[in-house]
Amino acid sequence: MAFEASDDQLPMEAVKYLFQSLHPSLLLAGTSVGRPIGPVELEKKCIAVARQRDVPSIAVLDYWNNYMRRFYSSDGQPIYLPDRIAVMDVHAYDEMVAVGFDPTRIVITGQPHLESLLNGMRTGFTVHDKEGIRTRLGARPGQIVMAFASQPISDLYGKDGTASDFPGYLETEVVSGVIAGLDQIAARHAVDILLVIRPHPRESLENYVTLRTQRIQIKVSKEEDPHQLVMSVDVVMGMATMLLVEACYLGCPVISIQPGLKLQDTLVTNRTGLSLPVYRWAEFEPIVERVLFDVDFQNRLRQRPIELNPPGTAAQMITNMALEMSHTLMIGG
Repeated sequence: MAFEASDDQLPMEAVKYLFQSLHPSLLLAGTSVGRPIGPVELEKKCIAVARQRDVPSIAVLDYWNNYMRRFYSSDGQPIYLPDRIAVMDVHAYDEMVAVGFDPTRIVITGQPHLESLLNGMRTGFTVHDKEGIRTRLGARPGQIVMAFASQPISDLYGKDGTASDFPGYLETEVVSGVIAGLDQIAARHAVDILLVIRPHPRESLENYVTLRTQRIQIKVSKEEDPHQLVMSVDVVMGMATMLLVEACYLGCPVISIQPGLKLQDTLVTNRTGLSLPVYRWAEFEPIVERVLFDVDFQNRLRQRPIELNPPGTAAQMITNMALEMSHTLMIGG
């Protein structure tokens, strides 16, 4: 019997009881990164108990950052380290090995979710679907609609910038800078712009009630499906959230805004050319103007090749690995 660790929170004693009751032959877990100080995520609890009970485990990675925080304790102990880590691509593999992970634990499988977006939702979304969402957002005919996908930087790394992994910017500063830049673009080109701000699930809508703008229209909403939202707008913006990666795979023009970035850029699509990075505010307006008004540049964006590594087999590879590990345990037992 196998079970999957979800995002629901359970006390450690409940996790131990779950293992004792189910006698799982395998643990298949996702990964997440919570606050530096706070409750340990469920995936970590399950992996720790699996290690104690000699239950083989697989963690499926979905993003290119915080590798140590996902699998090690705050004092550097590998108590949350599974037997195998399924990673998205060679970039994740190389980065994990570089920070000290045993390469024999890491298996490049691809990312099942990104494959499903590329092969399913992208082809099934219609013009009628797009127009319906733009109407619900309150977009006027001919209006440029842009989305900003936020993330809780201040919640994860603090507001004072002293954390060792602080990226160099806060979400509040970036949102304010985006609004100011779009105001200037709207004035310079006499265009009508709607900016749809989508807070991260961990953020409150109240964080955005004080936003002010001179010329553009702003809507803050969590109502629309995030993938349908990004496919309905003209440009998708954000910092380094997973939704930007998903938007690239859905064929959207994507701008990653990380002014004053102090660390390595974790948004893999910036490194592979699928998204457009902004590291200084002086770059923001020119890049947005090229995306909005330069037809040749727009055509080059649409022709970007999206490569999957390995293509179309991620879910099957993870399934095969899980079955093999479970089977080995049964034979050994």
